[in-house]
Amino acid sequence: MMLSGYLPGAASVEAVGTIARDLKYKSTMKPGSFFWVLDPVMGDNGKLYVAEDVVPAYKDLIKDADLILPNQFEAEYGLPLVSQLEKEMLTSPGLCQE
Repeated sequence: MMLSGYLPGAASVEAVGTIARDLKYKSTMKPGSFFWVLDPVMGDNGKLYVAEDVVPAYKDLIKDADLILPNQFEAEYGLPLVSQLEKEMLTSPGLCQE
């Protein structure tokens, strides 16, 4: 298992991605022997904690991770995880009724 979280720059994100992809490839002969958890720490409360070039670097990795753990800001800001329709449904006043 590999857990990756906060990385200070795009080069670091890319390096971790290279390592994870290599480990994932090497584990293809032993299914289930590698699992990558990616927490794309980029920001919260409406502001980025990282440089702008980190966002596309993380976007490039999400397709290869087995589990991603973005917070709401990260999912809405930089990662193509929540469609506009899903956003509208989640914020609809009548969606959650008792």
